[in-house]
Amino acid sequence: MDKIANSGWGKIYEIDSNVKPAAFKSTFDGAKLNQPSIIIIDDLESVVSKDDSISHDNAKALGKELDNLVKNQQSNSLPRILVIAAAQDAGKIPISLKKRGRFTADILLPLPDAAARKLILRSLDFPLHSSAREEALDKLGDRTHAYSAQDLVLLQDAANEYFEDRAEANCWDGSEEHCHMNQEDIERALLVVRPTAMHDITLQPPKVRWEEIGGQKSVKNELREAVETPLLFPELMKRVGASAKKGILMYGPPGCSKTLSAQAMATEIGFNFFAVKGAELLNMYVGESERQVRDIFARARAASPSIIFFDEIESIGSKREGGRNNGVNVLTTLLNEMDGIETLKGVMVLAATNKPQALDLALLRPGRFDKLLYVAPPDLTGREEILRIRTRKMDIAHDVNIVELAKLTDGYSGAELVSICSEACDTVIRKCREANLDLQVHMDDLLNATKVVKRQITPELVKGYEKWAAGIRGDTD
Repeated sequence: MDKIANSGWGKIYEIDSNVKPAAFKSTFDGAKLNQPSIIIIDDLESVVSKDDSISHDNAKALGKELDNLVKNQQSNSLPRILVIAAAQDAGKIPISLKKRGRFTADILLPLPDAAARKLILRSLDFPLHSSAREEALDKLGDRTHAYSAQDLVLLQDAANEYFEDRAEANCWDGSEEHCHMNQEDIERALLVVRPTAMHDITLQPPKVRWEEIGGQKSVKNELREAVETPLLFPELMKRVGASAKKGILMYGPPGCSKTLSAQAMATEIGFNFFAVKGAELLNMYVGESERQVRDIFARARAASPSIIFFDEIESIGSKREGGRNNGVNVLTTLLNEMDGIETLKGVMVLAATNKPQALDLALLRPGRFDKLLYVAPPDLTGREEILRIRTRKMDIAHDVNIVELAKLTDGYSGAELVSICSEACDTVIRKCREANLDLQVHMDDLLNATKVVKRQITPELVKGYEKWAAGIRGDTD
């Protein structure tokens, strides 16, 4: 916008977010008297999209003035008055202002890709040692997904502050190490400067590592192969003619590590992560839920490589039936986004559900959730791993037999096994409070806990998942 204002093409008129409806006419009248002229409206959504009467009146006043410009424009002649507006979120602009003839062109200014970010970073003052500068900035350019040019400037400012503080504190020792910015200064800056486009989104999932999830070895391997290969090795996929899966659906009984697996995947791969609870997307305001879905996909594209994770997807992806217009509209929006009206390059969509039978079959067609991962209750080896991981945090007595406990808990979910350990700990704490007894957890405490924590996964429930999967394979072949 500054470049346009300084172009010298015509007289500049600016409209800011504090404008009142009556000011539009006077601004446009001034522009008509001093042609050629440019009217610049920065942060358009703040001018016309706030939830108050002034914004509503502003939208009406602006629309009227734009209509007058079109009406008075001589045919076959170049315009003598340009109206240029900028917005961070085009979805917040009232539909009335998008009417044909008002704003005649929409220009998307995408966030810089890795190559552009590297060029921007090289133009900034990072006082790194000359031998390390090129490599450090290349790596930084690869890591700063979704950063705008302004964000990179702020990052450089923060890194410089950390460098200057460190240099000042250590200037007495005369070491060359403190004469240059180092990687630690940059790492500290990355912790405080987040991409502006992501300020209202939690990009970092809870830190979960694969080794913290017991069992599910085949699920882990399949998930890593399906997610990591297309996102980390796209050229390899292209060379062999393989196409990446757009969506992966994890399904199975509650408490079997579906959500934890998605969080671990995001932690290990280090990409931007958009976690969405399906039920939270359903909003009482008409159109708001659909806007949120579009917004999530738009931001994920801008922040690619990235992962979108829909937990409890059955809340927004259940079968379309009468009387549920809001849910139907959200599902339709989700399908449109996954169909690639805009490319999903660099974006992987994960989802989890305990109720796959409730899902609309349209979600499972090729190009949508076309890879299904059944996350079953842990087997004997998996149960043993889960119990060992959980009891590492406990003071257990020598009589605790993890192998035996794993055998006795056939059919329990991972969450239920963790609950057994927690219940045993609670029992020991109660004993200690009632009498000054040993704080260690004994085998009897764990066995008694299995009587309190009941197994919720029945053989019929497991057969239901198997039957659904068999039916889907038949329906989608």
